Amino acid sequence: MENFNRDGLIMDDKNMDAPDPDDEEFLDLDDLHFARDVLHNCNFSIIIVKDGALLYTSKESGILPLFHAALSAGDYIDTYVADKVIGKAAALLLLYMKVAGVYTPVMSKDALRILKDRGVRVDADKIVELITDKSGNAPCPLEIAVKVIGDDPWEGLAAIANHFKERFNIDE
Repeated sequence: MENFNRDGLIMDDKNMDAPDPDDEEFLDLDDLHFARDVLHNCNFSIIIVKDGALLYTSKESGILPLFHAALSAGDYIDTYVADKVIGKAAALLLLYMKVAGVYTPVMSKDALRILKDRGVRVDADKIVELITDKSGNAPCPLEIAVKVIGDDPWEGLAAIANHFKERFNIDE
């Protein structure tokens, strides 16, 4: 993983100082905007930011990178996440992680409702009725998996874990 600072500059060994919180430029760009800018400019599918530092990035598509991050949720409490697509399944993982805010270019109505109801800061470019699969012709399989459960993050995590167990033929 490359290290970036709030200015979007790759930090090398010569430039590994943490941003100065008293610096005006630092204050102009909050963590959610920073995550959004990195998402748009660095070809990542997900970014997790806290206090101006990138904690997690992935270029892998789908919900799997967010699921991996959720499995270590203690590390991501009160963080800001930018993800390319957020549906109900992703929203439940974000609640499980106890994030402070999210940005996405595309979010489902269910995800928006769930996150806002729990007080998560949301910034979405486009709200859609349903997240579809990669073909665009059918609902996303994970959205189907979480449709029948409520808005409980633990139930969401369990439904997503079960989906991956079945998909990858994982025995306990």
